[in-house]
Amino acid sequence: MSQPALTRSLQNLERGLGVTLLDRQDMSPTAFGEAALRFAVPAVGGFDELLRELALLQGRETGGLKVAMGPYPADISGSRAAGRLSSQHPKLAIALRVCDWSEAIRDVLENAADLALAEISEAEGRADLETEVVRRAQGRFFCRAGHPLAGRKRLALSDLFDYPLVGPSYPARVQAVLPKTYGSFGAFDTGRDRFNPRILVESFSVIRDIVLNSDAISAFAPGQIEEELERGRCVALPVVAPALRLNYGFIVKRGRTLSPAARTFMEAVREIERTIPG
Repeated sequence: MSQPALTRSLQNLERGLGVTLLDRQDMSPTAFGEAALRFAVPAVGGFDELLRELALLQGRETGGLKVAMGPYPADISGSRAAGRLSSQHPKLAIALRVCDWSEAIRDVLENAADLALAEISEAEGRADLETEVVRRAQGRFFCRAGHPLAGRKRLALSDLFDYPLVGPSYPARVQAVLPKTYGSFGAFDTGRDRFNPRILVESFSVIRDIVLNSDAISAFAPGQIEEELERGRCVALPVVAPALRLNYGFIVKRGRTLSPAARTFMEAVREIERTIPG
C-alpha cells in the first residue's frame, strides 16, 4: 500500500471511531490506538484462520477434527475409528477428549468439539442438538476373580451396593434403580441429576485396572473384556438391570456443517459397530 493510501485509510478509520489513533509527531499509537491494536490483531488473525478453515474443509488430507467421547464408546469403537481415519489421512490433526456425557454435550455446544460420541439420553429431543443412535445394548457387571461375589450363582442388583462402583456418571434415567443416598456403591446427585459412582473414572482401561486390583465393580458391554474373561481374571456377575443399558451415539450442534473428516469418522464408527456383537 502506498503512503497516501495508508494515510487515507487511517484518517477514515479515525473518523469512523471518533478518536485519534496515531500521534503524527512521533508516529506512535495514542492510548486509543493501543486499544484498537489489542482488538485488531486477533480480529485479523481470526479472519486468516477463517480463510484457512474454509480451504481445509474442502478435503480430508489436512486440517483438524475434534471429538468428545464417552469412556464406553471410546473403548468400543471411537478410538479405533480415529486410528483408521489417521491411517487413511496421516496429515489430519485429530484431537480426542474422553469425558462424561455432560461435558461432551457442552463441548459440542461451545464448538470445542466438532461432534461427540457419547450417551445421548440427555441430548435427545433438544432443539439445539441433533443425535444419531449408534448402539443400545444391555450392560453387564463384572468383578475380579476372587471377589466375594464372584462365586455366587444368583444375585440381585442390591447385592452389589455393598461394594464400590467404578465408572463414569450415569444419566437421570437410572434414578429408579440405583441408591439415592451416598454409600459404598455411590449415590444419586439430585443437584446435577445424575448418579455418581463411588470411584468416578472416565477411561475404561482405568476402570478395568481398578476392578482387577480391588473389590470394586463396574459395567461392561459385549466384547469389552473378552480376554480377561477367557483368562479367568474377571467374572461376569449374574445381574441384569434393564435400566442400565448402553445408549450412545453421535451428538452434533444443530445447524453446524460437518467437515468431510467428521463425516468420515462417523462412517468408520458405524462400520466398526456393525462388527461388534450385541
